[in-house]
Amino acid sequence: LRPKRMMPIISSLKRSGIDALRVSLHGHGDNFIHQDDLPEDAARLKAFKSVSYQLWNDEIYLAFCEAKKKADQHSLPVFLVGYSFGALLGLDLFASRSDVHFDRMVLFAPALRLHGFHYLGRVFSPFGRVVIKSLGPESYLANVKGTPIAAYNAVLNCLRHFNGHVNRKINKPTLVIMDDRDELISARKLRKFIRINQLEQWRYWRIRKGTDVKFGTFHHHIIDDYSAGKSVWKDISNTAIRHLLDHPSPWTAR
Repeated sequence: LRPKRMMPIISSLKRSGIDALRVSLHGHGDNFIHQDDLPEDAARLKAFKSVSYQLWNDEIYLAFCEAKKKADQHSLPVFLVGYSFGALLGLDLFASRSDVHFDRMVLFAPALRLHGFHYLGRVFSPFGRVVIKSLGPESYLANVKGTPIAAYNAVLNCLRHFNGHVNRKINKPTLVIMDDRDELISARKLRKFIRINQLEQWRYWRIRKGTDVKFGTFHHHIIDDYSAGKSVWKDISNTAIRHLLDHPSPWTAR
């Protein structure tokens, strides 16, 4: 995802008095080495081809440490608000490191359980620099030319690591926001994951996009009014804030 696409979520957090630290992973946004002989898009894609689970894990951990330091100075809680793979990275860090803690979480379409066809990428895992065309509107993509196999390897390695470290520690008040028609994440498998691991503090909220969406054909994108619809996005952002601030929500999670 193009990092700036998280700004509607960040704006909602800040309007509610919640400070936010946006993390741009290597190969996204401005997190790449600028080179005089390459256009920015080409240099960014070059950086994307060299990513790994460990690199992204290190970046997420450093970001957590920065947020935790600031929160401790003011005796404030630390929240995780993550979308897709970002949600998985944050949860993996939470589950596997004793010094990482989140008080509450909001997870947009978390990449905890993928549709089966994504695992076919293992066949191409040795070819990390090969780029595959990404799904979704180009205006949402970190790199319009596509996603390198190296990135898919990082996602699957992170998922494998997370699955090996799932424990009761992550059973914190969590709002999971999903469109059941998501093309990338299996809603059925995700609900099963919550049930099997007895995450009774997790609440699964099934949403359906509004009729006014600009990009309604890609159900994985539910992170702003363009992708979810204005009224639906308003409900999502308000409910997410109420959850983080521990206020009652007017909906019933399933």
